[in-house]
Amino acid sequence: QAYLSMNRYDEALTDFNRAIELNPEYGWAIASRGQAYLSMNRYDEALTDFNRAIELNPELDWAIANTGKIHQLMKRHEEALTDFNRAIELDPKLDWAIANRGVTYGSMQRYEEALTDFNRAIELDPEYKWAIANRGVTYQSMQRYEEALTDFNRAIELDPEYNWAVFQRGRTYLLQHQYETALVELKAIVTNDDVDDWDYYHKGLAHFGLSQTENAKSDLAQAIQLAKESYEKDPTNHQNTLNLALYYLVVRNLSTAQKLYQTVLNKNARSGYIQEAIQDLQDLLAIFPNYPKAKEMEAFLRSALKEREN
Repeated sequence: QAYLSMNRYDEALTDFNRAIELNPEYGWAIASRGQAYLSMNRYDEALTDFNRAIELNPELDWAIANTGKIHQLMKRHEEALTDFNRAIELDPKLDWAIANRGVTYGSMQRYEEALTDFNRAIELDPEYKWAIANRGVTYQSMQRYEEALTDFNRAIELDPEYNWAVFQRGRTYLLQHQYETALVELKAIVTNDDVDDWDYYHKGLAHFGLSQTENAKSDLAQAIQLAKESYEKDPTNHQNTLNLALYYLVVRNLSTAQKLYQTVLNKNARSGYIQEAIQDLQDLLAIFPNYPKAKEMEAFLRSALKEREN
C-alpha cells in the first residue's frame, strides 16, 4: 500500500502478488492490486481484480465504486452508473463515488443530475477541489460560463498549482471569445512538465482568435506531433485518434482528418467516444462559428452515430 501511495506501481504489484500468493482469498490485497492496475491504465486486469474482490466481499463499496470508475473511463456509462449506484447505496457518504457518478452523468449530457451529485459531494467535503472543478466543467458544458469560472477560481484558490483547473478556466475564457485572457492561462499550463497535445491545441486556438497565425500554427504542429507519437505507440487509443483528427481538421488537412475519424468508426469504438468528438467539434464552432468543414464533419459523425444506434 505504501508503494501504491508513492506511485511506485511495479513494486506495489510485487507486494500484492506475494500477499495474494500466500492467501488467494485476501480480498483487500486483490482489490488494492486492482487499484494499482487502474493507476497504470491496465483496465481489464483492474476489473478482473475488483470483480474477484467483490465476489469475496459483495459489500466492498470502494471496490464497487472503482469498477464504476473503470467503466466510466471505458465509456461504458450505463455500467458505470450501476456500479456507482450500488456503492453509494452501501455508503451514502462516499463522496468520491458520488462525484464520479456526476462525471458519468455529465458524459451522458445529463447535466442536472451531474450538478446534483457534485453539489452533494461538495456538501460532504466543502474543500473537495476535484468535485468543484468538475462541477465547473458541467457548467461550462451548459454554457453557464460565469458559474463555471466561479468554480474554477475556487478550486485554484484551494490549490494554486491545480493545473487542470487552470486549463479549464482558460478554456472557458476561450469559449467566451476572451482570447487574451485565455492565452495567459494556457501559456501558464504549457510551461509545466505535464503539458500535453490538448493543451497545445487550445493555446493554438487562442492564438488564432488573436490573429497570431504563425504562433497558432506552431502550437498546432506541436499538438499533432505529440498525438502522432501517442498514435504510433497505441493506435487503439480512440480518444487520442479522435483528437489527432480534430487537430488535422483545424490545420485544414481535411483528408487526413476524415481518414482518422473513419478509422475510429471502422473499429466500432463505443458511442461515448464519438459523442465526445462531436462535442469537441461543437466547441470549435462555438469559438469559430464558420470554421471550414467543421460543421460537415460534425454532421458526418452524427449520421454515423445515428446509423449505429438504429
